[in-house]
Parts: sequence; structure tokens; C-alpha cells
Amino acid sequence: MNANIISFTKNILKRAGLNVYIRAAEAKIGDIALNPIYGYKGRNIERFVLFMGHHRSGSSILGAMLNSHPEIVISHEVPLLQELTNPDVLEKGRIVRRIMERDRQVREWTSPPYGMMGGYTYAVNTQWQGKYSRLRIIGDKNSVAVTNWMYSSPALLDSLRRVMGVPISVFFTYRNPYDIVAAEWLRVLRNERGNAAIPRSFLDFNPPDTEKPQIEQDFISSGSRQIAMSRKILKVLTLFSEAEIFPIKHEDFIAFPKENLRRACEFLGVECTEEYLEACAAISYSSPHQTRFKVRWTPEQKAQVDEAVRTYPWFEGYTYED
Repeated sequence: MNANIISFTKNILKRAGLNVYIRAAEAKIGDIALNPIYGYKGRNIERFVLFMGHHRSGSSILGAMLNSHPEIVISHEVPLLQELTNPDVLEKGRIVRRIMERDRQVREWTSPPYGMMGGYTYAVNTQWQGKYSRLRIIGDKNSVAVTNWMYSSPALLDSLRRVMGVPISVFFTYRNPYDIVAAEWLRVLRNERGNAAIPRSFLDFNPPDTEKPQIEQDFISSGSRQIAMSRKILKVLTLFSEAEIFPIKHEDFIAFPKENLRRACEFLGVECTEEYLEACAAISYSSPHQTRFKVRWTPEQKAQVDEAVRTYPWFEGYTYED
């Protein structure tokens, strides 16, 4: 009987359009009640972490590994922009709360925790994902969104620095530009064109040469999303000092995960145990994914990517063959 009354009341409120206002009021009350608590939790935070870079450049696996450290919480793509563009709610406690809530959501949405995000498993089951012993470092790994909003509204970075009141450290991840373009094209075919033959994990996509999808010329032109992202990165890098940026070449990270993860922890000012490094290295791939060989290219398209290699310094040394 009580359940029927509750259901009936909810339907009436929904039809009257009052449920939207009720949810908004609940959220505001939650902020008033919880932000001081999360502000207290974040009182000993020493550093705030951001990621920037392209899609499919290794930020997810690095973020998951750092999130396994007992003194670090790195959430998986929290919508920080919503917080930073609303000065009425821009508070340290609110940002800390959003990051920790997102971390909890990812644990609950995936099984095992942090499993199968983007088709890959990032669960470090024996370490500290989803929990911490002492919260010293906090941040988020939404690299593409962060790159976009810093490019469009660089003043938001000043707001973030002011509100958090601690140094900001940035991980800049990049990889072979041919792989970046190919991975984005396969994502477009799967998600936007509805091509069911392309699995969520590109590791499982190995068509014969005659069935490899041909990249469309418009996609790879100078106005394509990935080339445009390189132009944005070039500008955003100037917003930070050299000491604030830790560049990560994806291929090097996969080849030597323990050494590079140790360097990343040193960059953040935290120590790491051999057990932690071993557990994180265990989820790394055996070799970088060469997605570029899973699509077809015209000579003109390869020449256009070669131009990007010559234009952007972080791509120096990359080729289609290697």
C-alpha cells in the first residue's frame, strides 16, 4: 500500500513538472550539507592533477594506475567544466566531492571495479582503487575535455588554481599520430555510423586487408578533430610552466610501465612501493596497439599526417611504419 502511494505521488509530481525542482532542491541541500565535509576531507590535499591530450593516447591506463596509489584519487572523467563555469558553486569541497563521487560511480558501474572501460580492463585488484589511506593528491583524467575548456576559456585555469589553493600538475599523453587518427576513425564508425562489426575494444578488430575500413578524406583533412586537437594542445601547453607538465609518450610507457610510473609518482611527490609498481605493471599491455594498421590509407592521407608530425614537436620521430 505504501509503495503504491509513493509511486502515485511520484507520477503526479512528474506530470506537474515539479520533480525537476525537487531534484534541484535536493542537490542544493546536498551541497550545503556535504561540501563542508568534503572540504574537510580535502584539507591536506597537496596537489591537484589534470590530464590533457588526444583520445586513445594512454591517459586512462595511467589514471587507473595512479588511482591505485594509497595517497592518490584520480577519477575517470568527471565533468569538472560544470563546476568551473558556475561561480556560485565553485568551492573546493564541491570539486573534491564530485571527484570522489565519480570514482565511486565507476567502481559501481563496472565489474570488476574499473573493468572494461572503453573495452579494456584497468582493475588493479590488490591496490587502492576506490579508496585511500591518506588523501594527498586528487584530480581527474578527462584529458580531451580539459584540453578543450582550457583552450576555449583559459581564465578557468586561474579559477581552479584559486579555489584549490595547491599546485597543479598536468600529465600530457601522446602517441603515434597515425594510431590516434585511426582509433578516432574506428570510434566514429562504431558509435556515430553504427557499424556493429567494430567491437568496443579495437584489440578484437583484426579484419583482412580487403575488409579494412577506408578513412574518408574529409575526416583526415586539416579541419579534422584530431588535427584540430593538436592545434589546441599547442596553445594550452603555454598556460603551464615546464615544471607543471609531465609528458608521457604512450609507446615508452607501455614498454617500461614500472619505470615510467615511478617517475610519475616522483613528479607528484609521493613514494611508491615495489608491490604497487608490480601490480600496476601487470595490467599494462604487452606492446602498444598499432591501430593504424587496421584501416586503409591513401598516400595523400599519409602525407597529411606526416605534415602534423613536422608541425607539432611531440610527434617528432613518429612514422607510419614505426
